[in-house]
Amino acid sequence: MQEKKIKILKLLFSHDEIQKSTLMDLLNIKRWQLQEYLRELERDGYLTNNRKHIRIQINTKTQLMKKLNERFDLVKLLWRSNDLVLQYISKDPNMKPQELMKVSGLSNATVFRALADFKEIRLISTITTLDDPDNLIPTLAVILKAEQID
Repeated sequence: MQEKKIKILKLLFSHDEIQKSTLMDLLNIKRWQLQEYLRELERDGYLTNNRKHIRIQINTKTQLMKKLNERFDLVKLLWRSNDLVLQYISKDPNMKPQELMKVSGLSNATVFRALADFKEIRLISTITTLDDPDNLIPTLAVILKAEQID
C-alpha cells in the first residue's frame, strides 16, 4: 500500500472526519493526488468521501486496521512490499528469508528491509518469529490478498 494512503487512514483513525483541505496540507499533496488516493481507498472500502469531508467506513477491515494502528506503525507494516511479505509470514511464521524470496519473487534487499521494518515495530522478535498474540495479522493478510485479486 502506498505510504500516503496509509497516512490518510492513520489520520482518519484519530478523527471522526477530516476536511480534504486539511489532508492536502498535512500530507503536502495536490488536490488531484488526494482525489486519486481517496478514490482508491473508497473503492477498497476504507472510507466514505463526500464533497468536503472524509470519514472512515465502519467495517471489519477498518476496525482491524484501527486496532493494528494502536499497536504497530501502519506505515512500516504495510508500505512498499511489506504487505506482501506479511501475507507470507502470516501463513508460515517460521518461513526463512530465502524461502520468502523464492515464493514471493521479491529481492533479497526487499525481503530483508521488510523483516527489519517488522522487527523495528516489534511485529517479529527474531528474523521471522511472528509476535501477534491477538492473531490479527493472519486476518489482515487475507484482506490484503483479497484486495490484490479485485
